[in-house]
Amino acid sequence: MNIEVAGFDEPISGKLLSLESNGQAMLNLLHLRAGRIVQAGRADEAVVNDAFANAHGLQLGDAIHVIIKGRRKAITIVGIGLSPEYVYQLRPGSMFPDYQRYAILWMGREVLASAYDMQGAFNDVVLTLRADASARDVINHLDALLDTYGGFGAYARADQLSHKYLTEEFKQLQRSSAIFPVLFLGVAAFLLDVVISRVINTQREQIATLKAFGYRNFAIALHYFKLVLAVAHSAPRQELRSARADVVAHRAGHRGDSVAGDSVRDSHHRALSDRAGLRLILPADQMQTGIGWENLWHRRK
Repeated sequence: MNIEVAGFDEPISGKLLSLESNGQAMLNLLHLRAGRIVQAGRADEAVVNDAFANAHGLQLGDAIHVIIKGRRKAITIVGIGLSPEYVYQLRPGSMFPDYQRYAILWMGREVLASAYDMQGAFNDVVLTLRADASARDVINHLDALLDTYGGFGAYARADQLSHKYLTEEFKQLQRSSAIFPVLFLGVAAFLLDVVISRVINTQREQIATLKAFGYRNFAIALHYFKLVLAVAHSAPRQELRSARADVVAHRAGHRGDSVAGDSVRDSHHRALSDRAGLRLILPADQMQTGIGWENLWHRRK
């Protein structure tokens, strides 16, 4: 599918996903940031993903043009939403997201089935597993079942593109949270040791005088230990005040701006909570299965 946006001359591609007539799905539930779900039977309405809308400054009621099977038609944006399946929005074959040149759109199931001449059929299915089911066995069974129809193969949630990228990013953050604090604390401890050692060396005469007046080693050591605590306590407070001042300045200079990263975080939280169900282009009662499948994706054109 190709998309045309007024004021943007470069080519835009996208993916159309179907919504049930009631706007609800049992899996990968669409979360609306603004607007509403498309009305049943309306071929000129669509919900667009949040990152694409922010990249082009699209608002509710704006019109875009989509080319479906060679036919160009005007679509009105009635909602802006997020999907757990497309937290990390990637064009096929791309390594990085391009929110200006790749979009995710949702339209009514009946409308898309008619536009693609796929009444009573589907080319994309998301399934969920029971707790005691084997993902490997289900994948093999599903591949064998759909091989006759030209299925491209099923894969588990761990191999789903958006989930995989987010999982790797979280692993990197976890490693960074373990390495950098130790590194910085080690450097801070080393510098503090150098400073205190020099202070003590320059005050050897005063220490000798105190010991001559009867001060014990513990009392003198406690004095320098308090100095270490004072330095360690004052530095974070000063950094915190500086950070607060930077945050206030940033908010004052950028009040009202929207950040696409907020959409990613919100959608990921929903991805962790949306668990059970099935999304099909055909009615759900036409899919006869005896197994509960969990977060399993299948693609077939």
